Amino acid sequence: MSEDEILVMITAIICGGTAWFCWYLPIARVDSWPPAGGIVKALCLAPLACLGGLFLVLVSAASYDVVDAPRYIVFYLAVGGAWLGLARTGLAFM
Repeated sequence: MSEDEILVMITAIICGGTAWFCWYLPIARVDSWPPAGGIVKALCLAPLACLGGLFLVLVSAASYDVVDAPRYIVFYLAVGGAWLGLARTGLAFM
């Protein structure tokens, strides 16, 4: 990986980690018991399901240079996680 790609990956991990933290923190603070009928479970699993789908695409349908290089799979998962978190943040303004 080049230096630019490493910089993008570090930025994606920081941005994605912050966005995911902001996603899961309110879910962890749910006070009602029992939780609202599975909605909390769905909110917890939605981002993980999206990353799981991205992982399946990266290991099966991506370019040969991505499929054969685990470092690029991790790179694209980090960038995808960051985009997912930032898109969620952006949807709050719509």
